[in-house]
Amino acid sequence: MSLILKFPAHILGFLNWWLGVMPTRIFRSFEEIFTKFDGSLQLVSNLRLWFMFEPLFGDYGWKGRMIGFLFRGVRAAVTVLIYISILIVAAAFELGWILLLPASIGLIFGLI
Repeated sequence: MSLILKFPAHILGFLNWWLGVMPTRIFRSFEEIFTKFDGSLQLVSNLRLWFMFEPLFGDYGWKGRMIGFLFRGVRAAVTVLIYISILIVAAAFELGWILLLPASIGLIFGLI
């Protein structure tokens, strides 16, 4: 009798783990990857220096300012593309994890 009473609690615990705990862990792991990339690519500081036409390598002439502007602009654009790709991969992992259970149940019972 106690097994029958504990069964709904086990199912709810599993669903809580599947839909609550694991997506949070996936999100945190991608957040850690994102912060590691941000530490090395430094989008905000590059944008700040890009908008101020800060020269690159200490060349304060107009050529150095233009090279710095172009280099930092390209670097900021590549950084944004890397961030977007990380977010797309993270969203695909989250969606894949959430849809894995219904898809496996559908395959087991022949619904798909």
